[in-house]
Amino acid sequence: MASVRSASLLLLLPITLLLLVRHTCCKEYFFNKDRECHVQVERVQPKVQNPGGPCSTVHRVKCGEQITLDSIRVVASEKLGFEVVDVLDWDTRSPLDETITIMEDTKIWVTDAPVRRHTYSAEDFDFMHDDL
Repeated sequence: MASVRSASLLLLLPITLLLLVRHTCCKEYFFNKDRECHVQVERVQPKVQNPGGPCSTVHRVKCGEQITLDSIRVVASEKLGFEVVDVLDWDTRSPLDETITIMEDTKIWVTDAPVRRHTYSAEDFDFMHDDL
């Protein structure tokens, strides 16, 4: 029984070392600021302008770089063949702030028509004071 345990421990050692080396290499890869990241730009329906045009493009940027939405609009407009109006978050499809930090596999949506933004009034927040 002891020989089975020692044999399995001997097999785990090279695997552990291999995983440690892989983790170290990947860590350097992901935190390398000179590395280029790809921003996948997808078009949201409906297609008002240029309905038969392309639906997606890829924009290359240095990883970790902050880029403005205006620069995304300009590049995406040139590549997709329509004027990009809004740049949206991939998960929520809500409009993004003025700048975003680019990481590996960043994905965003773009529209060729304005997105309806919800505006809040003071009355929307009155419920917060009722509990106090």
